[in-house]
Amino acid sequence: MSDHVKKPDLMRRRTLQGLMLLLLFAIGSLGTLHAEESKQPPPALLDEIWPFELPHKRPLSKQDQEYAEAAFIQWLEAYLHRGYEVIDERFFWDDRKKSKWGPISTWHSSNIGNEDSKWRGVEIEQSWHSPGFDLVRLWKVDIDGADHYFALTMTKKPVPGTHGRRLIGRFELEKMIE
Repeated sequence: MSDHVKKPDLMRRRTLQGLMLLLLFAIGSLGTLHAEESKQPPPALLDEIWPFELPHKRPLSKQDQEYAEAAFIQWLEAYLHRGYEVIDERFFWDDRKKSKWGPISTWHSSNIGNEDSKWRGVEIEQSWHSPGFDLVRLWKVDIDGADHYFALTMTKKPVPGTHGRRLIGRFELEKMIE
């Protein structure tokens, strides 16, 4: 009779051990899922360099907006003689009545290089660059010992279909040619 009593106890103990292991696994899995859900991607350098957005309404349809942005990126890369590739971008539309290139570029450049700025950047002058005429500013910024490149651009003329608005872009670039 003692053999008969020991076998069910052993089976119950193994069953309980299995259930406990399963329960621990489930709790561990839920904790991992919650930790993964709560992780947020690190902020983009572009958002740290220029941590503000100008309010704007998109005057174009989604498809036309995407086309204008893609064309602007292609133009910038060609303007920079394919020496840089756009790796991140932010776009906004100017205010038809107020926006002029000088104040916009000065306002944005104040975050890269003024004495109060966290970022120390050097504006890169290109041999073909004509300040005030080509509406492009390019900076090299040292971040933790590595060079990063940023550009600010604005279309020379209003984009068709926008009732006189110009597209402005902020870009993080990767240098392709040394």
